[in-house]
Amino acid sequence: MNQHLLVGAEGGRVRLRHRVVAEKAVQYFHSQRQLSEPIRGLLFALAAGIDRARYPRDRDGRLLVRVMNHEWLIRHLPSNQEVIKRAVQDSTSQAARQRVEEALGELEDAVIRRGHQDSYPAHVMGSQGLSWVRHGPLSHDERLTLLRRLRHVLDSAPEYHAGNPELRQLRRDLEEAYLLVGAVEET
Repeated sequence: MNQHLLVGAEGGRVRLRHRVVAEKAVQYFHSQRQLSEPIRGLLFALAAGIDRARYPRDRDGRLLVRVMNHEWLIRHLPSNQEVIKRAVQDSTSQAARQRVEEALGELEDAVIRRGHQDSYPAHVMGSQGLSWVRHGPLSHDERLTLLRRLRHVLDSAPEYHAGNPELRQLRRDLEEAYLLVGAVEET
């Protein structure tokens, strides 16, 4: 144990000596997009070990409540929408492609899990995916493949959210982009 940064705490736990150092560590791992998995693991471990009789009054219960707080999660985990927007701005890097693919995969999972309750993941995936199609460094075939994928996801949304005009418009925009990209191949 580095005696300058880490100290032993009760119950055999280890903690950083200074809150400032901890905040800098969180900022670094946030900038490297390396917080998602540890936070998910922390949430799982806390939730699995919760003593229901003492929740949320004990230390672990209070921490679980704090970590599950929506504002805290937004501050520490960049949204998939934000990831794709940043990738579009820095579309020349190979890392941008990888980040977009990861974000689209997570959004697609969210559509599968929550799509019947919430149209937001489908809307974000469709609109940000369309932006990536228009501005990302994709080959013709990659554009067509992604547009097919986006259309497929948006095709399932109307059955749950038939009255949502934004999803209907987004579906039309995806169809138009698909036809235009397809037409380019024909000429």
